Amino acid sequence: MSSMTSAKFAEKFISLIEECLEIYDNDDNRMLRDMLHSTEMQSKIESAYHDRCGLESEKIDTESFITGTPINLKNPSTVMGKKAKIDYEREQKESNGFREACKWDDTSTNNSEVGQMFGFVQQGKNVNIIQIHTITRIESNKKRRKQWDIIPHKIRNVLHLSPMIDQLPWTEFIHKYLPTWKKDCKHILRGTKRCITTYKK
Repeated sequence: MSSMTSAKFAEKFISLIEECLEIYDNDDNRMLRDMLHSTEMQSKIESAYHDRCGLESEKIDTESFITGTPINLKNPSTVMGKKAKIDYEREQKESNGFREACKWDDTSTNNSEVGQMFGFVQQGKNVNIIQIHTITRIESNKKRRKQWDIIPHKIRNVLHLSPMIDQLPWTEFIHKYLPTWKKDCKHILRGTKRCITTYKK
C-alpha cells in the first residue's frame, strides 16, 4: 500500500501543474494558479485521489497497530495491578463509562502514535473483553496525572483517548485481528504493548 496521503498527492499534483504554467506566464495562467490553491480545488483533488485509491487520507501509516493494556478488575495480585485497577476505575468514572474522552499511559518504549487504536483488555476466568478507543493526542510524561504513581511508569507518555468505539470478546479479537499472534485464543496480554492489527474502525 502506498504511504502517500491524499493531501500530499494534492500538493505534488498542484506543484506539477505550476511548473507547466510557468512556461507561459500570462494573466490567464495566474488566475489558474489562484484557483489551484483554493480550498475547494484542494478538496476536489484529495477526494478524487481517495476515491481512486480507497485510502483514508491521514490514517494510512498509523491504523495498523493497537496498543493494549491488561486490566485485572477481579483480583489483582500485584501492587502495580491494584494501582492499575484504581486508575482504570477512575478513568471509567470521569469519562462517564468511557462515553467521553479519557487518558492512559503509553508502552514502556513510548511507541504509540496518534490515530492508532488503544484497547483496555480484561482477561481471565469469566472475563473476556477488549474496549477499543482511538489515540487522539499524545503528551509527554510531564503531563501525567498526579494520581498515576506507579514508579516504573513515570517515564511513559500520556495517551489521550477517544470515547470507546467498540467492545468485543478479547479472544475473538485475537483470533480475527491479531495476525502475528497464535490463533488458539489462549494468549494472555502481560504488560502494555503495541501489536500489529487488521482491525478497522
